[in-house]
Amino acid sequence: MSRLPGYRRFPASKTKIEQALESKSLKPRDDVSVIEALERVDVFIAAKTWQRFWEGKQNIDRSTFKQICGFLEINWQEIIEPSQNNDCSNLVPADPDFYGRTAELKQLKSWATNVNCRLIVLYGLDGIGKSSLVAQLVKQIRGDFQRIEWKTFSYGDPVESTLIDLLQQLNSRKSFDCLNFQQLNERLWQQLQQHCLIILEQEQDGNTARFADYKQLLRKLLQTHGKSHNSCVLLITSYEKPDDVTAVADRNDAAKSLHLSGVDVATGLEILRNKEPKLVENLEIAAELVMRFGGYPLALKLVSSHIRDRYNGNIREFLNHLYIPQSIEDIIKRSIDDLGQSALTILDILKDSAPMSQAQLQEACHEQIPLDLDFIRAKDILERRSLLTRYEGNTEDGREFLFGLEAVTKQVLLV
Repeated sequence: MSRLPGYRRFPASKTKIEQALESKSLKPRDDVSVIEALERVDVFIAAKTWQRFWEGKQNIDRSTFKQICGFLEINWQEIIEPSQNNDCSNLVPADPDFYGRTAELKQLKSWATNVNCRLIVLYGLDGIGKSSLVAQLVKQIRGDFQRIEWKTFSYGDPVESTLIDLLQQLNSRKSFDCLNFQQLNERLWQQLQQHCLIILEQEQDGNTARFADYKQLLRKLLQTHGKSHNSCVLLITSYEKPDDVTAVADRNDAAKSLHLSGVDVATGLEILRNKEPKLVENLEIAAELVMRFGGYPLALKLVSSHIRDRYNGNIREFLNHLYIPQSIEDIIKRSIDDLGQSALTILDILKDSAPMSQAQLQEACHEQIPLDLDFIRAKDILERRSLLTRYEGNTEDGREFLFGLEAVTKQVLLV
């Protein structure tokens, strides 16, 4: 059975929500505190999901909506507004904390406005800033498309339910529940003939049960949609790069992918300055904090309040007792949980090691991963999941790529 389209709440419900939060000593704009309070009762959502709930302008998954209302002890049926087709300005998430990403924004804009491009995959760890980047992109290219639609989905949802939700969003007056998978594909194919931008944003719920099904859907769409002219662009945000999807459409630049990593030091300092201004009074030690967390925006936001509350703003003392926020630990562990033994072997070796060249890493793994193909596949999936980072460095053989783990990933593996 497909799930219902997402819920949004009535604007008039803000007062009731504020009162519920106040009774729990929480403030709606303090995303970190709200997220932490939700996690304590086993409700795990991303900050942007809370923002969508609080603003009340965008649909969110119905089960998530009900969980938040349960935490607030509010009757969800009393505050919901019937789902309807909204214009683009209501569908695009708010992005008040967008910083940097100039090069990435330029690259995405180039691809999205390329007449040959049909699919863009933006991938990286949850909380790295994918949605904020895409929201900025939409602002810049709004006039290049007849229509822009933004849809959230989960790799845990059946593909059919996601297709139904998307088609209902595109055609609010029609019902698609009675159609089979093939018919849903045909209807979507018809919609893709418009010159539009469809953004599919993966929810940060940790559910990847049907990831393979979504890859299959993308392959089928590219096999036909990739040959069209004046049709739409699909932009997907994902925790993992689909391994063989872009490969089927390399011709004529039909599919592109961009890995989103941490921000640079200057941008990281801006994030800290916005969150806790006192933390950047000593720029040198603040920069060290940014580098220790690999410029991971969500981690920087979370630890800034921890440093304020637990260490009275003393970054140096905090770094001596490095704390990984539970949300970040969960994100990384979710990416590791279903890895095969070869990938786990690579992580185990690198958690205590400096970055290595591919030859050095393969040699270190050879006893446990004797087959070259197994090693290559394991290294590939670690890169696709943003667990393995490429660095450019010097070795005895000259300048080449080195492979290593971010400090945050190492810390989680050492726990």
